[in-house]
Amino acid sequence: MVATLELMYLKVLPWALLAVTAAVLRDFWSLIFLTFVVGSLMNAIVTKIVTRTGRPWRRTLCLSYIVLVTIIVTTLILILPRAWRQGIHFGKDQLPQFKAQVEQYILDHTDKENYSKMREAIGRHIEELSPARVLTDAARIVQAFGRILLFVFLSMVFSFLILFDTTFVIEGAHCLRKSRLGWIYCEVEAPVVEFFRIVGKVFDAQIVIAVVNTTLTAVGMLVLGIPGVLFLSIVVFLCGLIPVIGAFLSSVPILITALVQPPGIILVIKGLVMILLVHAIEAYVLNPRIMGEHLHLPPLVVMVSLLVGEHFFGIWGVLLGVPGITYVIHWFAKQGARSGCPAAEPLRPAPPPADG
Repeated sequence: MVATLELMYLKVLPWALLAVTAAVLRDFWSLIFLTFVVGSLMNAIVTKIVTRTGRPWRRTLCLSYIVLVTIIVTTLILILPRAWRQGIHFGKDQLPQFKAQVEQYILDHTDKENYSKMREAIGRHIEELSPARVLTDAARIVQAFGRILLFVFLSMVFSFLILFDTTFVIEGAHCLRKSRLGWIYCEVEAPVVEFFRIVGKVFDAQIVIAVVNTTLTAVGMLVLGIPGVLFLSIVVFLCGLIPVIGAFLSSVPILITALVQPPGIILVIKGLVMILLVHAIEAYVLNPRIMGEHLHLPPLVVMVSLLVGEHFFGIWGVLLGVPGITYVIHWFAKQGARSGCPAAEPLRPAPPPADG
């Protein structure tokens, strides 16, 4: 009984306190997560530059953040307004045209009675949005965009300050070992550090893959003559941060835009071929080289982790589902290695039956 209570005190209580702390800070999760992602990405970039050039760390860090700020400001001033206008055109003109084509196709391939019943059943999904609804959604988008800009600015400031004086931050964290909370720190330090190491590596790799995918897709759309390249490229980049499922999500607006253009179905087929080529490059070239074998997961595992994560934790489950399942797999692998369990042999197809 005493041993059980001691185990709960030393093992369970630190994690319970960590969970309570995370729950209390839930309003700041977005800022903390964005700060971590920006800091992890900039740390990887600066480390590579310093390793190859031998330049001072802090000077390289300052120059890297200046370049990052320049890119963001240029995007906000020159690119975002045009992308916003293209997005408005997509929502006001191209989507209604696509809906009209779908309705006409259904009407041409069914009788009027069944069509009326079908339209009545899904009427609220295909009717035009009311002006009040449009204004409400636009206000929410503007409010959310302002909050995102504020979080981006704060995350850049916080991540810069942390990286600029990393030694002081690490020494301050290690001082907790000698404090009264040392037993809590020692219990949660290694797993938490390992988890965020995997999260950082996954997101760094996913951002690089999303940038390459966006560039290739934008070039493909320009070659094919698909309009709204800026808006669609932003959609591709954002969806590219979601493994596997993001590829399907980003393809939908591209194909809708292609369908409502004069070539119609021919342009859709060309766009689909272009998308398949881009994602073939991602699957067979980018993922093995950037993600690495130790971060590679079967697509089925990725999709299940995303669906389960979204169901229980919403957007946080989508963002952290893949790093979370990767960490769990690594943890079980380490436990198996410590216990001396032999590695399972890979599955091989059964040999064909002998003739005769």
